[in-house]
Order: sequence, then structure tokens, then C-alpha cells
Amino acid sequence: MRVDFNDEIQALWILGSLPDSWETLSVSLSASAPDGTISKEMVSNTILNEELRRGRSKDNGQSNSGHDTLLYENKRGGGKKKFKSPARKQKNSKKEDKCHYCDKLGH
Repeated sequence: MRVDFNDEIQALWILGSLPDSWETLSVSLSASAPDGTISKEMVSNTILNEELRRGRSKDNGQSNSGHDTLLYENKRGGGKKKFKSPARKQKNSKKEDKCHYCDKLGH
């Protein structure tokens, strides 16, 4: 018994068989396919190019992401903790607070 799979099914099968570390490539290739169709040749060429790129990154002593790593600096908050520990909470009691204007307590 012989079963023939068309070109797009074979391409999707190849993409589905890639390891998890190739997920980004798989998703981007699927999303950028012209007219929404993926060919076996397109998948093969893309995989070979990515394998070469990853091999060069390893040869240069870089990680798999290499120079593609995005550095992010959080400028909001300045590294302050979002949550304070219970021991550091401020007093919530206004009864003990003294007004700096009229010297009365509680407001």
C-alpha cells in the first residue's frame, strides 16, 4: 500500500518533527509563508541555513542565540522591589500621626 503526501503536508511534518529549541524558527517560517502555503524545499533550505548559522555561533564561542540576543533594561522602578516584606510595612494608623500644620492627631 502506498500513500502519497503532498508537498505542504511533508513540509509541515518536517517542521513538527523539529526539537523544541527550533520552535521559533518553525513559528516564524509558518507565519511568513507566501500565500499561506509552505513548501518542502522552503523548509529544507531554512533548516539548513539555520543549522549553518548555529554551527558558526558555536565555533565563535557564542551561545545558540549569539548576537541575536536582545538586551532589555527596565528603566521604570530603578530596581526597587515591588512588594515589601510584612516586617517593613509602614504604619497605617492615622491616630498616632501628628499634623505638621496644626499639631493635631489623626489627620
